[in-house]
Amino acid sequence: FDNVDIGSNCILQDCILDGSVVVGGNARIENYAVLGYKSLVGKNSRIFSKSKLWPAIELRDESIVEGEVVASVAHLRKELEQSCFWLK
Repeated sequence: FDNVDIGSNCILQDCILDGSVVVGGNARIENYAVLGYKSLVGKNSRIFSKSKLWPAIELRDESIVEGEVVASVAHLRKELEQSCFWLK
């Protein structure tokens, strides 16, 4: 998708990254993981298979996620209209 920034030495396996996602160096994103619009994954982080990050989630360096990280997106309504996964 548009405006995705992937750091060096990352491993991305059959995952989906929505627009404006940033993945720090040496991160690993496993099978079927979904990173929402404007999510940020810090360096040396790991997102396990089938995990989901909602839009605008920011993970610090060396984070580990297995499951779903959810947050309110009401304040992002206009920006989410640019996202490929959110209805206008």
